[in-house]
Amino acid sequence: MVYDDVIADEDVPSRLSDVLATPVRLLALSLDAKLHAGHWQTVGQAPIRDDLPLPAYKEAVTSGDHVDVVDYTGLRRRRASKDEVESLPFRKVVAPVRLERALRASLGLEPWLAAFDDLKPHGLTSKGAFHDGS
Repeated sequence: MVYDDVIADEDVPSRLSDVLATPVRLLALSLDAKLHAGHWQTVGQAPIRDDLPLPAYKEAVTSGDHVDVVDYTGLRRRRASKDEVESLPFRKVVAPVRLERALRASLGLEPWLAAFDDLKPHGLTSKGAFHDGS
């Protein structure tokens, strides 16, 4: 998750909770390669907010006509309705560099590409798909 607010490293201890209360700018399943390489660093940790728009996705199962709705973890699933098949994005993992470029573009540092559009929260959430508050 990338939040709307950007703060200096030295402000993290005092402002982390403020940042985590802002809207989510970018949201994607990704890998930790940039962390392991030292290009990114963890600046803080906090519990996950209950109101975060953690997405629901679709996954094809065994054949094209069997599609499941899956939660953001990929662990919970159920058969998708026709409307969900049409509206949900496929569950996919994106490269960290794509998130980095999308962030730079969202800040006006490079051009926004259509390929970044699916990194914005889409509003179709796991909580809504499974109707149980998770």
